[in-house]
Amino acid sequence: MSIEAINIRFYCYIYDNENGFPVLIEVSESTFAQLDGVITYERHTVFANGVRQVCLTSSAFLEE
Repeated sequence: MSIEAINIRFYCYIYDNENGFPVLIEVSESTFAQLDGVITYERHTVFANGVRQVCLTSSAFLEE
């Protein structure tokens, strides 16, 4: 199976001013590409329904 058949999702953090802690959010690929920071990689496969995805997370904070 090729990489096109795997869903790729992109995440980064924003700072929640109300609660005072970082919140992980999903962003577009173009927004993710503009962020600096360390990128972590997770791959998830659910065999029961055939779902496969890769999650890329940047340690960078997105400016609101």
